[in-house]
Amino acid sequence: MNIWLESDIAHTTYVLQLRVYARYLCRMEEMRQSLRIVQQCLNQMPAGEIKIDDHKIVPPKRAEMKVHCILNIKRVC
Repeated sequence: MNIWLESDIAHTTYVLQLRVYARYLCRMEEMRQSLRIVQQCLNQMPAGEIKIDDHKIVPPKRAEMKVHCILNIKRVC
């Protein structure tokens, strides 16, 4: 009777390990698919700079900021 319990526990442990490995394989495949989607999106993006003109979201270029800063200083003085 003791041998049956040990083999049942060993079998249960083995099945649980297979389930964990199956979930691992599933996650790896999901990551591969996600990478393929990202690569497809990047390949379809137009060339050049992609930036919104709203300076509340993306700050202006450094050169533009310096020009505006200098103009503001001259106005104050």
